[in-house]
Amino acid sequence: MGFLLSEKLSAKNVNEAIALINQLRNGKLVEIINKIGRCDIIILDSPINYPFRPVPERLVDEINAMGEIVLTNGAIIDPSVRIEPPVAIFPNAWIGYSSWIRSLSIIGSNCKIANVETNRSVIGNGTMCSHGDYIGYSYISSDCRIGGGFKSTTTIFEGVAERPKSIILRYGSSGKSMMDIECSHFGCILESCVLLGCNTTTMPGTYLRKGKYLPNLSLGGKRPGNRAFHMARTFFSEL
Repeated sequence: MGFLLSEKLSAKNVNEAIALINQLRNGKLVEIINKIGRCDIIILDSPINYPFRPVPERLVDEINAMGEIVLTNGAIIDPSVRIEPPVAIFPNAWIGYSSWIRSLSIIGSNCKIANVETNRSVIGNGTMCSHGDYIGYSYISSDCRIGGGFKSTTTIFEGVAERPKSIILRYGSSGKSMMDIECSHFGCILESCVLLGCNTTTMPGTYLRKGKYLPNLSLGGKRPGNRAFHMARTFFSEL
């Protein structure tokens, strides 16, 4: 089973990931979690911002030796974390220092994030990201490794104050078009086991296949000759 999908994410079922992001955009996080039917997923429905708005005591199991808050499902939250509700946290996730988890985000089991900002996104089971990453309106599959400084851009300005009515989903390495997505904001979709080098940027509507991507890349978007910049420095491998 894929993370929140009927099966493991691939180009064949990418519509499911798109539909999930659209549900988050429309504020349906609770409905998504209720369909899973698990009792070990915690939904934080009040703001968290220490020391003024701590995690509700009913959700806290203990404070560990590092001063981190251990939730009743084994997830760990650093006191410096800021959370805007609602946010869903799966068991044994670790949300480290200075992270900003914005509303309608889903943090998967055993993932590790630190100094990361998320917004209306899914972070898959076992995924790791840190050091200034921004993940917005995106679906990150399981067991990905995101280097520091990663940015998922989410919209394209058409004029001074205009936003697009749709965004084209494209393969990140080639720029080849996959489909139109009817929305003004959309980040990226990553298959499982994607390895991204530091300071990588994805253009709005980028799909990344399983493999390795070297640092300092700009991926996706419409490019000259329908190819991504720095294509010669991008490579894939079966993991």
